[in-house]
Amino acid sequence: MHVGVPKTGTTALQHNFFMRCPGIRYVGKPQSVVSEPAIALVRAIAALDQADWASGLAAQTARAAQLVETSQYPIVISDEELSAGALLGKVDRRTIAERLKALFPDATIVLVIRNQLTALPSLYSYAMTMPGVPRISFAAWLEQLRGAGPLSRGLQLFEYAELAEIYTRLFGRDGVVILLYEEFRDHYERFIARLAECVGIDTATALSLPNTRMNSRMPINVELDAAAEHEEFIRDYYAPGNRRLSEVYGIDVRRLGYPH
Repeated sequence: MHVGVPKTGTTALQHNFFMRCPGIRYVGKPQSVVSEPAIALVRAIAALDQADWASGLAAQTARAAQLVETSQYPIVISDEELSAGALLGKVDRRTIAERLKALFPDATIVLVIRNQLTALPSLYSYAMTMPGVPRISFAAWLEQLRGAGPLSRGLQLFEYAELAEIYTRLFGRDGVVILLYEEFRDHYERFIARLAECVGIDTATALSLPNTRMNSRMPINVELDAAAEHEEFIRDYYAPGNRRLSEVYGIDVRRLGYPH
């Protein structure tokens, strides 16, 4: 279960690894006839309020069981809504994790994390290119994220330690794999070897697929300048969680420049 954090290579993994890799059954995005039931299930997990979820639980449980029992290969589901929630903002990520545990109790959870100092500017750059979105400064955009509620896509998107802790409590330490976006970007073969191991597929087969990145944008100059102005706030906000990543999970994010 790839709980895709925004701006951590999720789209590239979905299009160029998961859906093309022999030896797995991929049922996540992009949507196809094969993946349609799984995507509908993820949408329900990430979007339905508690009353609607409870009323349809039997149907969702049956759908999840059918996904698992009809494949001889490891099954991979990948979706950003599993980390960010739906745009409607009715479900927090703790509830999403609890629903995943109820439906897929033996799943392995894969998280990919990225330095918040580059993740936030990248998300801002992406947001400002979306059709119909008014162009605002990085400072104004950051203020929107600071004021977002617990059910919205705010600064908590990149609070990795909290996300890891939620899933570790439910699936156990061995059931949660944390990978680095920087390794995906700079040491692709090492990253893919680790991903193949946790999915349970042959490493040589996984490495035979082309390394193609998607959604890669050079940040606009205004964004770079504004982001630098707010670096102290970003460091202060995310440093405590990043230190927990180092202490609890043994991930040396400090060497990669993460706030610490």
